[in-house]
Amino acid sequence: MRPVYEKGSDRKNQLLVAKSFEDKWGYTFSETEELCHWDFDAYFKGRLRALVEVKCRTISVKQFDTYIISQNKMQEVYNAAGDRGVKAILIVRWIDTVGWLHYDEPNNYEIKLGGRYDRSDQGDIESVIHIPILDFNVI
Repeated sequence: MRPVYEKGSDRKNQLLVAKSFEDKWGYTFSETEELCHWDFDAYFKGRLRALVEVKCRTISVKQFDTYIISQNKMQEVYNAAGDRGVKAILIVRWIDTVGWLHYDEPNNYEIKLGGRYDRSDQGDIESVIHIPILDFNVI
């Protein structure tokens, strides 16, 4: 079994981002269980409307032309959202902005081998999706 890298501070940051979207969109975000492929179920007027993955980065949005994320993770979120008849949403907070997108077309993005090389964990190297930064709706 792989180590769990998500820390309590990561979850706290995700909750802050979710709260800002609750205020902006009028949705209610409900945390999912630990190790779920997405972070929140988003409800509007008591009805499930989206499965939401939230990422908090410690770099500027301007550092790279694309945002990378595990293909497997996003495929799981996309499939689960489709099974429930709701949207899959990816929200990313960089140090200088927040962006979001509906993850509706997984085949529209370039897929390459990549990931993290700084933890000496072979499981961190996998197929990753390269989402152009310009595809994000910036808040």
